[in-house]
Amino acid sequence: MAVSGALLGSWLFKKVGDEAVKMFSEDEINKQFKKCLSQASKDLSLKYPTAFGGSIASFLQTEEVYDEVFKMLFINVDLDKEKLSKHIDFATLPDSFFEDMVVTIKSQILKDYKLFPLFSNMEILNKVSQLIEGKNNLTDISSRNLRETLDIKKSLDEYFSKKFSYNDFIDIYFRNAKITIKDVNFFGLGIEQTYKKPRVDLKKIFIEPYFKYTFKDSNFDSLVSKVIRDADGNNSRKLNANDIFKISRNIIILGNPGAGKSMFIKAIMYGILFKESSHLNFSHINECIPIRIELRKYLAYKKNQGGGILQYIAYLFKNEYSIDFIDVDDILIIISRNSVLVFFDGLDEIFNINDKTLVRNDIVNFVDQHKVYSLVTSRFTGYDDAKLDDKHLEIEILDFNTAQIKEYVEKWYEIEESDNDTRRIEINNFLSVSDKLSNELLHNPLLLSLIVILYRNNLRLPESKLEIYQSCTKTLVDKWDAQKDLDIVLPENILNRKETIFADLAHWQYKLISDHPSKLNYNAVLDAVTNSIKDRLKIDDWAYARNMSEIFMNYAERRSIYFDNNFTHKTFLEYFTAFWIYSNYDKKYLIEERNKLIDKYIDNPFWFIVFELLLNMIDNSQPDSDIIDEIYDRQINVGQKTYEFLLIALSSLKNISRQIIYKLVKASFSYLLMKYRFTQENRFYVNSEARSEEHSIFEALRTYINGTNNSELLIDIGKSCIQSNVDDINKVSSLVFELLHRTPAANFIKIYNSLIGEESRGIPAGKQEHFAYIAYLYALKDSKDIVENLRVFKERYGMHSFFVSFAPCYGEWSYVSVSQYFLTSVFSSENPEVLCKFFNQIFSEKRDKDSFLYNIYIKSESLLYRSVSEIQFKQLLDAYGAEDNIYNKVLLLILIVNFVARDRIRGSSKQGLDLLEDVRLKEAYIRYKNPKKGLSEFKKFRSFVQDVLMNS
Repeated sequence: MAVSGALLGSWLFKKVGDEAVKMFSEDEINKQFKKCLSQASKDLSLKYPTAFGGSIASFLQTEEVYDEVFKMLFINVDLDKEKLSKHIDFATLPDSFFEDMVVTIKSQILKDYKLFPLFSNMEILNKVSQLIEGKNNLTDISSRNLRETLDIKKSLDEYFSKKFSYNDFIDIYFRNAKITIKDVNFFGLGIEQTYKKPRVDLKKIFIEPYFKYTFKDSNFDSLVSKVIRDADGNNSRKLNANDIFKISRNIIILGNPGAGKSMFIKAIMYGILFKESSHLNFSHINECIPIRIELRKYLAYKKNQGGGILQYIAYLFKNEYSIDFIDVDDILIIISRNSVLVFFDGLDEIFNINDKTLVRNDIVNFVDQHKVYSLVTSRFTGYDDAKLDDKHLEIEILDFNTAQIKEYVEKWYEIEESDNDTRRIEINNFLSVSDKLSNELLHNPLLLSLIVILYRNNLRLPESKLEIYQSCTKTLVDKWDAQKDLDIVLPENILNRKETIFADLAHWQYKLISDHPSKLNYNAVLDAVTNSIKDRLKIDDWAYARNMSEIFMNYAERRSIYFDNNFTHKTFLEYFTAFWIYSNYDKKYLIEERNKLIDKYIDNPFWFIVFELLLNMIDNSQPDSDIIDEIYDRQINVGQKTYEFLLIALSSLKNISRQIIYKLVKASFSYLLMKYRFTQENRFYVNSEARSEEHSIFEALRTYINGTNNSELLIDIGKSCIQSNVDDINKVSSLVFELLHRTPAANFIKIYNSLIGEESRGIPAGKQEHFAYIAYLYALKDSKDIVENLRVFKERYGMHSFFVSFAPCYGEWSYVSVSQYFLTSVFSSENPEVLCKFFNQIFSEKRDKDSFLYNIYIKSESLLYRSVSEIQFKQLLDAYGAEDNIYNKVLLLILIVNFVARDRIRGSSKQGLDLLEDVRLKEAYIRYKNPKKGLSEFKKFRSFVQDVLMNS
């Protein structure tokens, strides 16, 4: 059957006007409908080759017939032949032709993403039906009023004029999003742009970050391993930005304040919107529609208007991207028919645990229901309050390494300094002296950006975080005020109090967004500044103070300090809030008021930097440790909810006594020790709930101990805990080992012996200390005692524990099984006889052989060792030749197959191993799949193996 004519788009536009079907053009609908009819014709021609002369077009030749058939194509409309009977003689058609034709066309429509919305929309059907019925009855003017018909036509025109157009949406959204995302705030000192925020193209300043994944026996472990394995077959636990969506569609990025989480989101959007390949090119998400949701704004919307994520996305498009023809139904169509990447930025910026849990549930449900790509960001602190489910890949954004620091400094100076010689000299000078700064300051992207500003202005490096915040704020404000071309209209008395007014505004705003974030708006900001000016300058005239507040806010906006109801950089907000507390409480001796504020917010991560800056201000003004000691002692006595912050701030303080440090570290250590648990299975119990509650304290303590090289303090505290309860020795030593993990002090033997006060005491005793024994084994540096170590291990724990792997109680990493230690040591030995003795020990009992084979082959136990050379491989084969036990030979060669990378074995050796693969399959089947025939089959198998070994 050949299709000609029957153009749906033209018909529909003719019926209801040019604006009738705004979601697609007339030509688009004609094209898609013609395509559906063409396919339907092919299908029908097989069954009805002669109907209507082979042309559906002839069947649809009159408008009356077309009208009725069109209505029947809607998804939920039944067939009605009676209405067509006066136009068509059904007696001349093959049986069931009409029904088959409608059903066949409908089936094609269901598959078409452009036609399906038309034919599934009952509102369209109703309105079109009214028009068709009206037209049919116009011949009887008495039964149908022409004016009523035209009113229906007008109503339909208005309905369709508001209808969603995907093409228009993409055009407007991408155009406006490019404007929003292209430029980012840049705090340099060359500020020719005095009437707007200083901004720069993102790609000129963006540094691609690296990420870390911590293996923790999750579904993602094997996927991550495949992505991060380098050319030498070793695990580099560092992920590139382009790697993450290869592993999972749903990501949670955790990081420290200022690590670049939000900037990374903007960079991804930049790459998608501009299709830039120069900095980020995500092959998996390049064609996605990116949508960024700031979660603190979403929460405010949810509380004020009661909507969910879908409603907020529609609200976002209308209010931030000027797309006023979109609604929730349109969002559903976009999400269901396109790849969409939703960014949920700043989970940590929701401070109330109930609110955070509510938003977390919204995210999880949304992602699960709509199958979108998603990326959530959060600081470490506070994340455990409402962790996402295990479908989200959890990764950490890393601080800058040395190469990234250099790249950032060069990019910063490229924007800031136009003279090549000056730029080169200052970059070299900065890099040559920057290693004097602590890693915490220099390697954090935010702090680095501030350090570079200060160095450029003063040609010297700041010494502390407080100096960075303090000097940066003062430098930027004073530098901008000093520009001669700035028309500063503030009265002198207000200009001289600008820092005080900014501090009043910051403190008011910090408390407001902590307690009632939805109440922050421009009028509330003006009220706060008006009250500050009235109180500080003793002005009684409210109208005058209000006018001055508007002028002050204009001043703040032009100097890029405050814009759009927020400080342009969180640095300003945090510093001025801390400055307000210090100047209004400490300087005025209102200690009780200060303590009440700290008591209220000390366990809220949003306040951590503010309180740290406050303590630094107090610390800098003190000749001794009395004040800081008093603050710390009071908070330690409150209990564990204060420990995380107190540990975080500890390393930045100078005037604090050793006694208070000891008290805090011991309190934190004792609390973690109390939560350590064993099970009856000779393994530590990984309590996921406890991990969530105590992990932040563990990380803060570990960061402090390792950052200050204070392992001896930890050992002393461990000793005191053991003296209190000698039975805790293995729990204490294991916790100490976790806290010192991956440091020079992380040698379990030395730790253990230090804690018990005896040299060479030996390995931990008892049957419960499986974890402690494995930690002990990993501390060994040679394999000379490998056979004896294996004997002890078998005696104490049994071979069933040989392949057991597990996570420590608090540390975010995994311990591979003890088999990794033993097997790596065996294959590293230069003496092949060690290998034979070792496996004689393993295979001394039949059940041990079965267990070993089961784990190596059936469970496909992952073996990390990959460095056996071909020469060493041949030496091992020679060693097997001395073995009398054919069974042992097979098992040893099976192990070699698992250990040796296939591309390193060539020639006849490889052929022999290929045969051995078949042998392994046979034995696995015999032993575990067909035990009844095992004996007879095994005899045949032994003969076959012997032939293989003789010919290998």
